[in-house]
Formats: sequence, structure tokens, C-alpha cells
Amino acid sequence: MSSHNSNDEGEPERQHSSSASEHERDDAFIDRMKAMADLAGGQNALARLAGISQSGISRYLKGGEPARPILLALSRAAGVRIEWLMTGQEPMRPGEMAETRAPAPESRPPAPAPALDHALFGLLNEALTRLYQEENARVGPRGWGALLAEKYEEIVSSTDDPEERKAMINLIITQQRKAIRTPPTQANPDKRRA
Repeated sequence: MSSHNSNDEGEPERQHSSSASEHERDDAFIDRMKAMADLAGGQNALARLAGISQSGISRYLKGGEPARPILLALSRAAGVRIEWLMTGQEPMRPGEMAETRAPAPESRPPAPAPALDHALFGLLNEALTRLYQEENARVGPRGWGALLAEKYEEIVSSTDDPEERKAMINLIITQQRKAIRTPPTQANPDKRRA
């Protein structure tokens, strides 16, 4: 008889040890999960963007350990590096440089994740949704979350000016329209015409 448990997504969950060092790692992982939920706009948004259940997110926020495919979906949905999610190794986001700083004292809580610009994220989501509807193109839920996170990161990493950020949405839409219209042999296989 097997002692493996499965989560809501059908992936096996790993069993936890009760050692102090593993407990500290679990707490750090939970903190990173909370930071990702904040980046995505909350637990429900992270679950939706990652294509997993809300109960799965809740379980991971309480110390449950997701399997590798779930870790990958979560990191893509929040736009963070999977290495950061799994280990805390900087940088948090793709394209960022690792911060060079003295190790933080164990008693100090981790720095909060940068705030998500909800208005900008909403405008980007609305523009991309409209584009994909106009082009009669489809992307699966996980691909959609990864696309939104990637394009959002492109915008916020390029400028701090709110007006320039809004203007970049138009540039991204133009680029995505071209990518959608590129023949399938040259396009990303995740983007398919309906």
C-alpha cells in the first residue's frame, strides 16, 4: 500500500519532516508563496493564473509542498524565477540582478515584494484579451498567466513613468498581433488560431 498523498491537481505531495531547519525552510517558502499571491493580486488570482485550485493555494500557504509541475505553474503565473520560489535564491524575477547585501539577521522578516500596479495589470489584461478575441486566437490558462506576467514585467522593468507604461501596452499589443499572425511554423506553439 502506497503512502503517497495526492493534491487537488493530481500531483503527489511530499511528506514534511519535523526538524527545526526544515520548519524554517517551510516558513520561508510560505513567505515566498504569500509574496507571489500579492504579486498576482491575491490568492484567488494566483490560483486562476496558475490554473490550480484555490484549495491548493491555501494548502501551500499553510505549509503543503507542491510538486514540480505546480511550482513551475505558480512561478510563471506570478512572474518569478522558479529558483527563487523553491530556494529564495535572488533575483526574484527574470532579468533582475541579484542584490548584493549583507545576509539578513534570522529574526528580521523578508522584505515585502514590490507592489503590483493593479490598474496597469488590468489595462494590460484588457488589451491582450481584446487582441486575442479580435484575432480569434487562444491561449490556455497557464499560458495566459505566463503571458500576462511576462508582458507586465517587460513594462514595469523598462520605466517608472505611468504614462510611458500605458503607452507600452500599445507597443506590446502590436508585437503580439504580429506574433499571432506569424505562420505556426514560426510562431510560439502555445498560441493557436481557433
